[in-house]
Order: sequence, then C-alpha cells, then structure tokens
Amino acid sequence: MKKLAASVVAAFLGVLVWQYRIELLVWGAPKLRQVISPISGNVPTNWTKGPDAPSCACTIWMKGRVR
Repeated sequence: MKKLAASVVAAFLGVLVWQYRIELLVWGAPKLRQVISPISGNVPTNWTKGPDAPSCACTIWMKGRVR
C-alpha cells in the first residue's frame, strides 16, 4: 500500500513539474546559479603597464586617420 501511495504522489509531482517546467526553469536557474557560483564584490586589480608606443598593426591601421 505504501508503494502505491508513493507511486501516486511521485506521478502527481511529475505531472506538476512537467506542467510548470518553463516557469521552474526561468525562476530556478538563476537561484541555483547564485548558490553554485556566487558573484563576489569588486576586487581592485593592479594592471601591468603596457608598451609606450602602439604595436605595428595599430599604427598601420591608424595611418592617415588621426591628425
């Protein structure tokens, strides 16, 4: 009798999940992502200084465009 009741409950829940699958995905996916990989606050970053002169490809592309 318990197996029959559990099967009926599981079938009922399965039908409910299937009926509302899009709503559950649209609502549940962002909540699940927040739990699995939360976005932390801004962290200051020390960037290395780049070259003083632009690379060759940039100067060829910019030739004659900037005065």
